[in-house]
Amino acid sequence: MLQIARGLEADGIPTGAGNTRWHTSTINKILRNEKYIGDALLQKTYTVDFLSKKRVPNNGIVILSMRFTGYGT
Repeated sequence: MLQIARGLEADGIPTGAGNTRWHTSTINKILRNEKYIGDALLQKTYTVDFLSKKRVPNNGIVILSMRFTGYGT
């Protein structure tokens, strides 16, 4: 993380807040943020039974089923 921070500082790239000094904690947050790493799951929950309105966390099942059915392509 320190090498990344030093590289960004050497290239003169400012942080999101406009600072010239990069902290390793900032780099760590960026690398773990699901939006930056392309792992954002927008449908956090989905309805398994529309009659009871039971919702469960989505851990990729809805996305996978859409891929196999060709939905959204």
